[in-house]
Amino acid sequence: MKSLERRTLYPRGSEWGKWDLHVHTPASIINSFGGDHNDIWEKYITDLEALPTEFKVLGINDYWFLDGYERLLKEKKENGRLSNIDLLLPVIEFRIDQLSGVEFGKNNNIDMHVIFSNELSPECIKTQFLNRLNAD
Repeated sequence: MKSLERRTLYPRGSEWGKWDLHVHTPASIINSFGGDHNDIWEKYITDLEALPTEFKVLGINDYWFLDGYERLLKEKKENGRLSNIDLLLPVIEFRIDQLSGVEFGKNNNIDMHVIFSNELSPECIKTQFLNRLNAD
């Protein structure tokens, strides 16, 4: 039964879609959207909804937090927004300065990104991952 479902889901075989796994939101610690306000969010979500149809997956990225991901997930699930996007993934970004050892001009750190499955709840990521980390 499952192979029959797959054949009807993708009758032409493989299909390609664009993924952008580094999308910051107005809730991001560092952003250039103008703040974490409802009017800014409305413009932001409207812009995401206007993406070309080949964009299918977005990784919602922030430093140490999931606030932007949680907001977009709520907009998608509860308010029917972002219907053009098939999948939102939570992404946590870390700037690590101890590992670089190389001079990169003004920026001597390494950006690390952890991409989580959408099957993990934000609460699970917070309690099982973020709350167990220490930063100096």
